[in-house]
Amino acid sequence: MRSERRHELQHNDFADWLVRWYQKLAPHGRLIGGVCLLVALLVVLYVVQTNRSRAYREEAASALWAALRVGTTANLEDVYDNYNKTASGQMALLIAADLHLQQGCNQLTVNKADAADEIRKALDAYMQIYERPRNEELKERALWGLARAYEALASTSDGQGEADKALEYYNQLIEEFPESCYRDMAKRRTVMLQRKDTLKMLDALAAYEPPAPGTSDLDLPVSDSMGFDPGSLPTGGDIPEVVGESSDDTSTNDEAAAPESESSNSSAAEGDNSGPALTPPENTSPSDDEPAPSGTDEATSGTEQGQD
Repeated sequence: MRSERRHELQHNDFADWLVRWYQKLAPHGRLIGGVCLLVALLVVLYVVQTNRSRAYREEAASALWAALRVGTTANLEDVYDNYNKTASGQMALLIAADLHLQQGCNQLTVNKADAADEIRKALDAYMQIYERPRNEELKERALWGLARAYEALASTSDGQGEADKALEYYNQLIEEFPESCYRDMAKRRTVMLQRKDTLKMLDALAAYEPPAPGTSDLDLPVSDSMGFDPGSLPTGGDIPEVVGESSDDTSTNDEAAAPESESSNSSAAEGDNSGPALTPPENTSPSDDEPAPSGTDEATSGTEQGQD
């Protein structure tokens, strides 16, 4: 009985607590309902935004792969312009910066102005990612690009002295990312950039002016053993038979060769006559069917007259 009584008292206490709270919240029912509705809306918006963000990232990744298949800086930069808040969009800009840097390095000994322009485009792209990276991997990649770009810029006429900035970014990469895959290469570059011969080489390359297109800065001597002057070649008509020989020499050689040919022919004829004499056939008597020569008939008649 006591346990049942105790249970009833506990139940009544809980009911009383609910009644008291209801009486307190009743005047604020609309406010509470609005708060609950707002929370529900926020949950729904979060779910929708999450799904939309996932679809946006997938779309950015697809656009990146499509641009990589084309392989031009313009396509990659378009991906960044459309998806700059995604990791795929920023990776597209990093790859475009790599291409600008490569093109600039290829032009260092061909066209200094174009080389500097391409390298500065790479620097701007690397800096955009370095200042607002979506993750640490992208920042690490941007630091490596900045260091290499400033080192390349030090080889141009308007970028002398930029080797110090390259050294600064190499050291920052080593300090902030000790486990980076670029760490060992960055260390080697810092050692090289502190050597005087490396700085001297960069200054010499910066002072070098490539020749104009279609010309050469090499002074190649013309050899006397060529045998002819290329400028004297005929532009049309007859071509000389032998370089360095005249037509008179050719006719003289032909005349000299003619007697030799005749003498060789006569020698061959004499050699044929000196052979053994031809022997007559064994049976020289005429056959019965053939008529006898007239000389033979006269000799026969003369013999018969003498016998008479």
